[in-house]
Amino acid sequence: MTKPLIDPNGKTDQVKGDIYLWFEVADSGCGMDAKERSKMFQRFSQASPKTYSKYGGSGLGLFISKKLVNLQGGSIGFNSETDKGTTFAFSIGASRDKAPNILTNGSSTTLPIRKAAQPNNLSVLLVEDNHVNQVVLAKQLRRAGYTVFTADDGQEAFDFLKSSRHWKGHGKSSDLPRVDFICMDIEMPIIDGMTCTKMIRQAQQDGEITNHIPIIAVTANARSEQLQAAIDVGMDDGISKPFRIDDLEKIIEKVVV
Repeated sequence: MTKPLIDPNGKTDQVKGDIYLWFEVADSGCGMDAKERSKMFQRFSQASPKTYSKYGGSGLGLFISKKLVNLQGGSIGFNSETDKGTTFAFSIGASRDKAPNILTNGSSTTLPIRKAAQPNNLSVLLVEDNHVNQVVLAKQLRRAGYTVFTADDGQEAFDFLKSSRHWKGHGKSSDLPRVDFICMDIEMPIIDGMTCTKMIRQAQQDGEITNHIPIIAVTANARSEQLQAAIDVGMDDGISKPFRIDDLEKIIEKVVV
């Protein structure tokens, strides 16, 4: 294995309170050969062309994971063998803390409780082919007060709009879903984000979609050229992965009138 720098069974500095958290995930899948293993953690790289055609993605997941782990003072590595499976592991630095004192001088100390977000009456169509990313982002958006609909690719997103109140002939029935804005991943199988946006804007121009629905590009490519290309096909703005919900909400406030 390309081992993390810290041995999970090793001793930590008890005086300073330094500890390391160790995470390990193993599967019994197809595994990787030496050539495929050499591509791990490289930007915009996948094990083989078959990976994208079957699962999609942009080849940035492990590259970003390594950066995040390094930022937390840890290390990441893996072991893989063809037809036997793959094991990934990483460690991150942490600090040992004392348990909070619930009672201080005979009076209770109330721990801060995070308030639930207030409903903001905005609905979003989240178009994301990576299931893990979709679940995480949808949960964050719902926690922030948004109503979230999801689609796995551009075709599914376009079909969803056909069944919404925005499609010609459906009127403004409250029984049909409303979409105030769309978060559109760019790299997706079947129909990608760029193509889907063209379809939506064409349907809008033809009068099939009755109003302008803001579209925010969600891309793993932070280059300004791709953002401009997204805007050129009809998207309203964009944000690069990884991002915080606070940053996304600044864009939402700008494009959703």
